[in-house]
Amino acid sequence: MAAPLRLIRLRDCAEEPWRNGAGRTRTLWSGQDARISVAALDRAAPFSAFAGVDRTFCLLGPDRVTLIVDGAERKLAPGDWTSFAGEAAAAVRLEGGAVQALNVMTTRGTAQHAVQRAAGPADAAMLVALAGDGAWYEAGDLLLPPYPAALAGSFLAVRIY
Repeated sequence: MAAPLRLIRLRDCAEEPWRNGAGRTRTLWSGQDARISVAALDRAAPFSAFAGVDRTFCLLGPDRVTLIVDGAERKLAPGDWTSFAGEAAAAVRLEGGAVQALNVMTTRGTAQHAVQRAAGPADAAMLVALAGDGAWYEAGDLLLPPYPAALAGSFLAVRIY
């Protein structure tokens, strides 16, 4: 008998304000020294500072954004990501309409993370962030292991270690 699908639906996660009040987010998963959330971005805004934290910002889309980190601009299209220190001065500028972004944060020195674009079957060492809408999921949903053998395709894989 196959293991049950463990899907965390973004729409079922409580919305909470950013620490600095400039936006809102939904926490999909949190563990010791790690957190995965999805931010709803509907205007240009500074990010909250998180000293001692490593962050990865993954643009889910649907439009492009410019992320400004310590004065340097990074242009991102849906599916792109960038990593930076949580204490860096960071802000986002929208290049179109409202977007969603997956955020992965780990406490420096006690946990690490990696994000990669994956294609093919998922392995048990990753959490799978689903981008785009599918037959059984919506953009921003998070799938936890064990994965069904039929899970294949293109997705963002997040490893916490």
